[in-house]
Amino acid sequence: MEKIDLKPDPREVKSNGSKYIFLTVKVGNGDFGGNYVTLNDEFLVKGSFTNPVLLGPVEIFGGKKLRIQTNVLDNSPLDIAVITTEFKNENGVVLFSSIDQGPITAGGIVAFFGNYMII
Repeated sequence: MEKIDLKPDPREVKSNGSKYIFLTVKVGNGDFGGNYVTLNDEFLVKGSFTNPVLLGPVEIFGGKKLRIQTNVLDNSPLDIAVITTEFKNENGVVLFSSIDQGPITAGGIVAFFGNYMII
């Protein structure tokens, strides 16, 4: 499995007075994917986050590293895997959004690793 560390490391998500943090990760190009999320190396949540998933109240993230591993399984004729990571607040306001891509072999798997600090 190919591994890609996303930059910058860590990525900053500004909470801007929000009460709750939601996460969406979409896999593009017709590929399939799933996510595994940890907070300070402790399991937080896993699954396919095509719809917003509540991560928790802003207070739990203070000074802690949020790590998202997104595994993408190739299902398209393209040799590029694409993911869109988006953090929103309780009102649907986008706090952070990023589109990342990396090479993927035919029928292969690539794992994207992103570290985030919610400030």
